[in-house]
Amino acid sequence: MIDFVKGRVVHLDAEYVVIDVRDIGYRVYTPNPYAFAAGDESVTVYTHHHVREDAILLFGFQSREEQAMFRRLLEVSGIG
Repeated sequence: MIDFVKGRVVHLDAEYVVIDVRDIGYRVYTPNPYAFAAGDESVTVYTHHHVREDAILLFGFQSREEQAMFRRLLEVSGIG
């Protein structure tokens, strides 16, 4: 499980950000990608590594509280 990634934002999209962590770009889907400013500063993105039959996804959040809420929502029947 990937709990967080820390690195530089190298790309912003409407649905995700790409974080450069030691020359590896992680695509992290986030509810508000524009909250993570692109630039030379390092950011920490708390993540949930989601594995399904048809996809492996990395969801990202600004705080551990948002991460915990997302994980609780996945446990609700009919949402996740």
